[in-house]
Amino acid sequence: MKAFLKENLVLVAGIALPLVLTILFFAATQIEKASTPDPEYKVAYVANDSYSYNNAYQIILRNKQVYLSYVPPQKENHRNNPTLPELYVFDPKTGQNNIIDLPEIKEGAEKQEILIPELATFRFSPNRTSPDGYSFDRNYRRSGNLMTEMFGGGYNRGSNNLSMNNGHKSVTISNTPHYNAQFIGWVIAEKE
Repeated sequence: MKAFLKENLVLVAGIALPLVLTILFFAATQIEKASTPDPEYKVAYVANDSYSYNNAYQIILRNKQVYLSYVPPQKENHRNNPTLPELYVFDPKTGQNNIIDLPEIKEGAEKQEILIPELATFRFSPNRTSPDGYSFDRNYRRSGNLMTEMFGGGYNRGSNNLSMNNGHKSVTISNTPHYNAQFIGWVIAEKE
């Protein structure tokens, strides 16, 4: 065995060095992930397959509070079926993704804004990054392998989830709707 190693030192080094480097890089990324603290802040977002910016109902953030806004559709505008958005608050500490009950608005000719009672004690930040460095993102992953990537074929089924990311760690938001998710804000303060 020693004679083989002496005679084929370049071959052994050529095989061993990439393996050692791969193990070192893998260990470094795992240590970085393990040392990154979990997210601390709840995130509010709105999602609905028919929710858009031109909907008569909007969730808005003003003065660190969340409101349900109703703007009557203009006659020339084609917003015939205004739909209520679905408002969620995800708590990364418990993993719960709660849908928030919205107040009733009587549709009419006047613009209305109502503070959402269930969130009245919360204060929100509209910053794209939370105070602990996480961002609210859509996490899209395609399935496949090297051969399907190079030559095509097969089928590429992907997963499309919402998540909280900070570059080193990603926390998937459970039970998320997959359409038109829009960030509202981070819960930066709660009054009991």
